[in-house]
Amino acid sequence: IHFLNIYLTAIQITNYLAAEDEWALLQEFEADIGARDIESQALVYVVSYVAHRFCHKYKHLGTSTKKLPPRDDWISCISRGNCILPSNDFMEAAKIMEAEFQLFHGNFFCMKDKIFDKLTAKVCLKIKYKFPTEVIACLVRTRLYIKLRNINIQIKNTNIRRKERKTKKMCNLVSN
Repeated sequence: IHFLNIYLTAIQITNYLAAEDEWALLQEFEADIGARDIESQALVYVVSYVAHRFCHKYKHLGTSTKKLPPRDDWISCISRGNCILPSNDFMEAAKIMEAEFQLFHGNFFCMKDKIFDKLTAKVCLKIKYKFPTEVIACLVRTRLYIKLRNINIQIKNTNIRRKERKTKKMCNLVSN
């Protein structure tokens, strides 16, 4: 009987036609999954950069990709052996930093004083000072500069769209 129920359920699923809102939800979900994958790969790249900056001083931050067998990820593809693959502990610290960063800044920036120092202190406390403060500060600073660059790009694109609408409106007034 259980097998028959599974078989009937499978038949119902194969004959099911999704509604338009269900397709939209599925597409949104797939786009979100893709964006999360890109964000996680980008975080690995940023952490790799920070590990590379401090690898001569702190060997435990990561391993050179030259010493690793070929992997099927973005970092290995672009590195050609010249990147530092962050250690698991350092990646965990970076994920904690990213979560704290999102809480601290939200969609824009926290407008308080000494945001680098405050966020670095929070992250160091959360990771129980496993990594030197200067390394975490570099990670925070790099992440903040990336966010600043993205916000500036968004502002620039918004201004371009605004000017285009204004120009279009002016052209429509002139032609009428």
